[in-house]
Amino acid sequence: MSLSNDKPIMNISVIGIGDAGNKAIENISKENFQGIKLLYLNDNNELLANKDKDSTIFLNLKNEESINKNWNIGKIAANDSINEIKQKLIDTKLLILTAGFGGNIGTGALPVVAKTAKEMGILTIAIVTTPFSYEGTTKELNARVGLENLKGNADIVIVISNDRLINNYPDIAAIDAFKLVNNIVKNCVRTFVNLITKSSVINLSIIDLVNAIKDKGEAYIGFGSGIGRNKIMRAINGALNSKIIETSIKNSTNAILYIVGDPTVTMQQINEVITLFKQKVKNDQMNIVFGFDVNPNLRNEIQISIIATFDKTKIIENKLTNEQLLHNSQELLLEIGNTLENELNAYTTGELDIPRFDVEKMNYQYDDKDQESFLISNEEEDTEDDIPFFLK
Repeated sequence: MSLSNDKPIMNISVIGIGDAGNKAIENISKENFQGIKLLYLNDNNELLANKDKDSTIFLNLKNEESINKNWNIGKIAANDSINEIKQKLIDTKLLILTAGFGGNIGTGALPVVAKTAKEMGILTIAIVTTPFSYEGTTKELNARVGLENLKGNADIVIVISNDRLINNYPDIAAIDAFKLVNNIVKNCVRTFVNLITKSSVINLSIIDLVNAIKDKGEAYIGFGSGIGRNKIMRAINGALNSKIIETSIKNSTNAILYIVGDPTVTMQQINEVITLFKQKVKNDQMNIVFGFDVNPNLRNEIQISIIATFDKTKIIENKLTNEQLLHNSQELLLEIGNTLENELNAYTTGELDIPRFDVEKMNYQYDDKDQESFLISNEEEDTEDDIPFFLK
């Protein structure tokens, strides 16, 4: 994809947290991003010692005995360094955070940094990876806790699934798998940088960017490219079918399209990209904004990045609709029950050939004490059903 040498129209910082996040930042640093602040946040002082002090934040893990037992140690260390984190984020308008979830540092510290940034009025994007299943249930549960803590503390969260990676690319070499994940992070950064760079032929306004990603929760991101006669179709299909992103694009309500083409790309072809995208997602009401740039190094090629988000008000409306459907279903069942009861009452017990002991049960009148006992029994059953199955 194209990579502009001009500064973006808003200050961007990218922070890699923990070993995985630091490696992603190292990968990004090899690109020619202008006006982007790259920061390393880690407890590994030896690793940080090789970096410029202005680009590092050292997390001091005071209780080293509990490091391997408690992911919360990263949260505590980040809170202890909160003033330094705030200082590093002064003048930042857009923050991209990345880390591997499941361990101690990234899982615990990233939600703290995200919350701090949001409180400072910074538009915040989190890109995190979830662990491989073979790494064990402890890491998987830690990752889920980290994602839960991240809710509401980042405007959008992009989750890269390592399990999806291994399932969809089973023959990929381990070293290439990690490169692929780091390249996804790099492409995310590149997309946001290029979207708001002055030199783009068509760039997003800050208002468009804010409306598309502010307070939207988990998001989808995909990249695709196409060469030749069917390049637009190939690029769209690739961007819509990301195989390692945990969130599906289905039911998304907002989309950012970033299009990069060779110098021969026409406005008609840009229109074709947007039209085809709408057809594929089958949502005429989706709010779509786009940016476009030319890369003179491309030959008969088009590249597309898609960032799709979800409008929480729409999700609430859908839930209300489902609740209404449930209410209607309950009313229908009640009506059926009343009809059956009326039909039953139309017959005598003799005609129904019901055994005498069952007839006695049907005719038995519960007194207040029996009714109270029955209600308590049912309350106990309902309470037990509310307990998650893994705690029973």
